Amino acid sequence: MVDDARAGERPLLRDADADDLAWVLDAHRTIYLDDLGWPASFLPVVAGLLAELGPRLLAVRDDPGRRERAWIAEVAGERAGAVFLVAHDADPAAAKLRMLVVTERARGHGVGSALVAATIAFAREAGYRRIDLWTEDSLVVARRLYARAGFRIVAAAPSETVPGNTAETWRLDLVPAS
Repeated sequence: MVDDARAGERPLLRDADADDLAWVLDAHRTIYLDDLGWPASFLPVVAGLLAELGPRLLAVRDDPGRRERAWIAEVAGERAGAVFLVAHDADPAAAKLRMLVVTERARGHGVGSALVAATIAFAREAGYRRIDLWTEDSLVVARRLYARAGFRIVAAAPSETVPGNTAETWRLDLVPAS
């Protein structure tokens, strides 16, 4: 997929379709369980989120007034990453960045940055006032990506997902506080 000849190729972002949802689950399995050694209990959480969010995101895919969206990044014609932006359940003025994943072979080629930038631009256009996200302190590269995009940590607690980790909530304010 991403090799030396294609390293300079910019990721192509497109709307996710139904076939992509299984890929997102598989990418999470590969990265988090196989590569990082996270507990198997993480995969049903991801599957549950996909079951909840997938139909919702696919239903609005062609709606020009949509406020939620799912992207797939491709490099050299192959899936390289994904991210979802959905409405915050507790606050209609806020969005949540969900399910960010970048394949190992695509890391370091701007895929994560392109996906995060797309969510921020879309959230602004959709009229959200902020974006929240959840991550773990062990995901150092993702945390650097979020910090570079302007997110900041607003809460931290012992992880319920990965023993010994700290779960973090990050926030990006899209409009200045009044």
